[in-house]
Amino acid sequence: MYRNLAIIAVSALFLTVSSTTALAPDAPEASDWSRLLSPLGQKMIAEPGSAAMLGEEQGARLLDSVASAHDLTAEALAAFTDVALPEVALPPADTLTVELADAWQNEGTPLTEAETTALHAETMTLDPRVEQALAELVNGETHARVVSQGAFQTIDLTALAAVLQHATPQPYGADATALSLLPTTDLDLSLMEETETLLASLDLAAIAAANLAMAEALDRAVAILSTIPDDISAPLSAPGDVFQYTTPYGEIAVSGSGPHTYTDRYFVLLDLGGDDTYNNPTGAVQADILASGVGATLHAANEALYALSTAPGLPPSDAFDQAWRDTFLRLVHQTHNASIAIDLDGDDTYSYHAAPAQGSGGFGGFGAVVDVAGKDSYSAYRHSQGDGQVAGVGLLMDLGGDDGYEADAQAQGFGQVGGLGALVDHSGTDTYRARVVAQGLGWDVGVGVLVDRTGNDHYTCWGVDDFSDSILPVNRPRPGTTCQATGWGGTGVLVDATGDDHYFTEAGFQTLTLLGTSLLVDGSGIDNHTAGEWSIGVGVLGASVVVDGTGNDIYDTHMVLSAPWLDIYIGGNGEGYVGVGVLADAAGDDVYTTDVRKDLFLVQYACGNGCAHDGGVGILADGGGTDSYTSEVGQGGTSGGVALLVDADGDDTYFLRYNSTRGQGFAGFDPITGPGLTGGLMTCIYGVLVDGDGTDSYSNPVVDFGTRADGSYWGQGEFGRGIDGTGGAAGYLTSSAFLADVNKLVSTAACNTVTN
Repeated sequence: MYRNLAIIAVSALFLTVSSTTALAPDAPEASDWSRLLSPLGQKMIAEPGSAAMLGEEQGARLLDSVASAHDLTAEALAAFTDVALPEVALPPADTLTVELADAWQNEGTPLTEAETTALHAETMTLDPRVEQALAELVNGETHARVVSQGAFQTIDLTALAAVLQHATPQPYGADATALSLLPTTDLDLSLMEETETLLASLDLAAIAAANLAMAEALDRAVAILSTIPDDISAPLSAPGDVFQYTTPYGEIAVSGSGPHTYTDRYFVLLDLGGDDTYNNPTGAVQADILASGVGATLHAANEALYALSTAPGLPPSDAFDQAWRDTFLRLVHQTHNASIAIDLDGDDTYSYHAAPAQGSGGFGGFGAVVDVAGKDSYSAYRHSQGDGQVAGVGLLMDLGGDDGYEADAQAQGFGQVGGLGALVDHSGTDTYRARVVAQGLGWDVGVGVLVDRTGNDHYTCWGVDDFSDSILPVNRPRPGTTCQATGWGGTGVLVDATGDDHYFTEAGFQTLTLLGTSLLVDGSGIDNHTAGEWSIGVGVLGASVVVDGTGNDIYDTHMVLSAPWLDIYIGGNGEGYVGVGVLADAAGDDVYTTDVRKDLFLVQYACGNGCAHDGGVGILADGGGTDSYTSEVGQGGTSGGVALLVDADGDDTYFLRYNSTRGQGFAGFDPITGPGLTGGLMTCIYGVLVDGDGTDSYSNPVVDFGTRADGSYWGQGEFGRGIDGTGGAAGYLTSSAFLADVNKLVSTAACNTVTN
C-alpha cells in the first residue's frame, strides 16, 4: 500500500529529519520520555520518514494474527511491550476427568476414588468433542497457574500506592461486586514512571507465559468445537440440555442448541447454539475475593483500596504495608485466574452493566469471549469488550455476523497499567459505539487493540470530557473524546482491513498520542474521518500514524470549543507537537479539511494538513488522486519543527480560509515573540509543500514570498519551501535555498544525518 506511494525524490531531504531535535521549555528531555514508548513508537520517533511503512507492516502482522487468540496475544505483546515472551509449551490435554482430577490435586484438595468415578460417569454424558474441548481449557488453566505461581509476590507496594492515587477505586453495579481502576484525565510522566516501577516488580514473563498458555488452550478448544456440525440436534449425549460442574477454577457450564439466559459467573461457559442472552460478566476475570460474595471481606478490601488511593502520602507504616499486601494477595489469590465463554451459533445478546464484562482480564488474569457465528449485540459499562488491566489480557473475538458493540468507556480494545485488551471482529457490517476512552486505546503503559477484517463499519464516540488536567500544554478547559487508536500514555491501535468505514468522535483526540503510540490502518474503501481538534495523526511526546490505502476518503478536524482565544488549538491531519504525527493516504480522490484556528485578532499558531510545532515532525503524504486541501492557517507549515505535505500526483486544490497571513510551505513565526514558541532553541526548522504531477490550483493571498502556482517554486526565507511539479523542482534545485538546505541538513547536529 504505502510502499507504492510515488513521492518525488526531493521530499526525501525532509522525510528523514529526526523528530526530537528540539523540545519546548520545561519539557522533559527526549531521553526522559521516549523510553516510555512502545518498541514500535520508538522506531517511529527515530525514523519519522518510515513511520507510515512501519505502521502498515504492523497492521498487516496484526491482521495475519487475528485467527488465533495465541498469535494475536503474542504479536501484540511483542510489538507493543518490552516483555520478553517465553516459549509456550502447553502439553496435550488428557481426558476431562484426568484434567479435572489434576486441577483438584494441584489446588491441594485431591478427589477421592469415589469422587473420581462419579466425575468420569458425569463427563461421559458429553459429546466427545465437547469433552475434549473442555479438557483443553482446564489443562490450559492448570498450566497457567503453575508457570505464574508467585508472579505478584514481589509487588512494589509503594509503586502500587502511587499508581492507585491517580485512579479512583470504587464499587459499581447494584451489588458492588467489583472494583475499578478508573483512569483520570491527569496523565503525567511521574504516573508512567510509577507504573513502570510497579510492573518491574512483577514477574511479567511468567504472567505472559500463563496468558499465552491459556490463549493456546482457547485456540485448541475452538478448533475442536468447529468440527461439530451446524445441524446437530443433540450436542449433549445425556437427557437434559445443560451440563454443569464445579472446578477449583470456578464453574463449568455447557448448554445445548436452544435459547438460554445466563446470569451467573463461570470459569468456562460453552453454548452450542441458539439465540442466547448473557446477563452476566461473560468471559471476565474477577479475583476470588470479589467473587466470593462475602460482603464484609469485600467491604474491607474496598475500604483499604479507597484509603490507599486517597491518602495524602504513602501508606503510613510497615504494619499497614503488610496489611495491604495480605489484602492484595488474597485479592488476586496469588495465582492465575481465567474466564472463558464460547458461543458457537445464534443471534446472541450480551448485556451487562456492571464491570468487568465481555472479555476482560485483570491482575495478570485472562478473560475471553469467542462468538463463532450469528448477528450479535454487545452492551456493557466499563472494563469490557476486550479490556486488560494490570498485566492481564482480555479478548473479545467475534468470528462472523453483523454485530453491534456499545459501552461507556475503557472498552472495545482498552489496556491500562501493562494490560492488553483486544476486540477482533472477523466479518460483517459492524457498529462500535462508546462515550469516551475506547476503541483501540492504551492508557498508562497499557495496550488497546481493535481489529475489524471486513465490512462497512461505523466507529463512534459520542461523549466529551474535560482533559485540561493532562500534560497537554494547556491551562484552559479542553474538550476531548479520546477514542479510535489513541495512545494516552500507552499504545492504541485500530486496524480495519476493508470496507467503507466511518470514524467519528464528538470532540478531539482521535488518533492522538500523548506520551504514547497511536496507529490507525485502513486498508481500502471510501472512508470518513471526522473529529475535533488534536486529531487524525497528531503526535504529542510520541508517535501517531494514520495509514489509508485506496478509496476516496475524507479527513475533517474542526474546533469544538466556541472560544478560540482561550488557548492554542492544534488542527490535525498529520501534525507533530514535540513528537511525530503522520497521515499517509496511498490513493483516491481525497478531501483534507481543518477548521481549527486562533481568533483572527490574536497571533495564529494553529494549522493543519502536515504541520509541526515546537520541535515536532508533521507529515501528510498523499500518493495520488484529485485531492482537496483546506485549512484556516496553512499547509505544510511550521511554528518550530519539520513539517511536510507531499502530494505525488493528481489535479489538486489548496485552499486557505480567513485571509490567512500564512500559506502553503510556510514558517509562520510570531513577529513579536520570535520564531514560534520555542524557535530560539531550534536549528532544524522547515515547512515544506511538495506537489508532483498534475494541474494544481492555489487559493492563497500570501504573495510576499512568491506566488503559489502550478509548476513553480516559492520560498519563505530560511524555513518555508513550496515546490510544485517539474518546474517547481527545477526552480528549487537551481536556487540558493537548495544549497543552503543541503549545507544545513548535513552540518547541523539537530538535523542529524540525511539518508534516503
